[in-house]
Amino acid sequence: MTTQTDTQASLQIAEALIQARAAMDGDTDYDCVRDPEGYVTSILLAMRHWCYATNVRWRNELTTAGALFLLDIEEGVKAAQR
Repeated sequence: MTTQTDTQASLQIAEALIQARAAMDGDTDYDCVRDPEGYVTSILLAMRHWCYATNVRWRNELTTAGALFLLDIEEGVKAAQR
């Protein structure tokens, strides 16, 4: 997978999660880009609860995700310079 593919997949996952969260409130045509209801925060809170309930190390997950994000961005910049 290329960085662009990874980034695109991540964005698709995020949009699907936001749409699914909005659908829980009955909104089937939600503006994911603006996120006026704050569903991104709701999803992050849900993930935090999930990690707590299942003994997954939240801070480790955040650290790993942050590192992977920075790697994706770095590789994207390098690819753009080629």
